[in-house]
Amino acid sequence: MDVPSAELAALLEDAANSLGWQDPDAVFREVLGRIGLLRLNSEARRVLMNALRATE
Repeated sequence: MDVPSAELAALLEDAANSLGWQDPDAVFREVLGRIGLLRLNSEARRVLMNALRATE
């Protein structure tokens, strides 16, 4: 995934504002869809979790 962490963090925040954090995978899938990816695999989950940690 060649998207800067700051951009992923902003997308995560925006998606979570719409969906809530009840289902984190739904938030992750929404972000992936926004950047043109379809599969939430282990690598995508790792990158998104790292971006999420950067927002804390």
